[in-house]
Amino acid sequence: MGILRDKGSPEGNPLNQRITRMQILLRGALVSLTCLLLTTAVSGCTKKVTEPKTTTSNEAASANPATAPAPKKAAPVVPTDPAAAAALRQVEAKLQALQSYSCTIKSLGHMELRDGPHDSEALIEEAYKRPCRFKIRVTNIKDPLVGFEGTVSDIVVDGQTWLERRQHVPGSGQRRLDSLKGKPVMSAEEFIRLHDTPVTTTKDLKAWLQSGFTEDDLLEQVQSRILKPFRACDMATLKIESEDDTQWTFYARLQQTEGSVYHFVRVTIGKADGIRKESHLGRDDDSWQGTARVERIELNPDLPDTFFQDTPPLGAEKQ
Repeated sequence: MGILRDKGSPEGNPLNQRITRMQILLRGALVSLTCLLLTTAVSGCTKKVTEPKTTTSNEAASANPATAPAPKKAAPVVPTDPAAAAALRQVEAKLQALQSYSCTIKSLGHMELRDGPHDSEALIEEAYKRPCRFKIRVTNIKDPLVGFEGTVSDIVVDGQTWLERRQHVPGSGQRRLDSLKGKPVMSAEEFIRLHDTPVTTTKDLKAWLQSGFTEDDLLEQVQSRILKPFRACDMATLKIESEDDTQWTFYARLQQTEGSVYHFVRVTIGKADGIRKESHLGRDDDSWQGTARVERIELNPDLPDTFFQDTPPLGAEKQ
């Protein structure tokens, strides 16, 4: 789940494409850091399924959504290391027994680029309840791109509807415009308006579930940082790098796809509860690094269904 970007973003205009290659790399790094093993820059360990139907401003709210095809499951990949495979079975058993949780995660990133070092920082607040309820907020505290500091991205899943919302800090559109080397094809006023206006997307999760989509599929798509600690790994390479009486530290290579920026990950997981404590993403040349630490977690809290309900803010645009 990463930072949400709308299709109408000014950066998508042809006149600006020549200046966005480095920005895309920086943005991809930040998404990787905030998602932590659950990124758009690094693909997951299992085959991605078809996304649920999205409701846009051009569709009637009363229209019956088309039924999504049942997802085709890829055969699970088992670690070749016997010790890692045995530990993985223990972790999965503990996580499958977990009925709910709430946590906060701090994500820190560092990138060495031609124009110098760049740092990022994000705070992730996440809550989950079976069946199929999620509430995730990612706040960019520090961002390598001007105009994205303070951006807040939300995902709210109430069991029937999936809502995503992205909101930049009001007034940051002017700073974003001033930072561009080229001029947008639209007016400055329209550029700023598009940047500053909240964007909300909704998906019909109910129809998706009726087509054969499962709870486990949802964990993959929402990119649960707790219940899918190895989602971005090449599971065949998973091994135990170190362990003591309280925790394992796993090492794995990451599957490389177009846009990948990291090569490997280390994940520390508690033996008592199967909960990920810390993750570290890295490149083989040490030029890019990302660390996420679980700062607070509550297991099996009593979360009412109303906690996982939300409505778009006034003025939000649907895409």
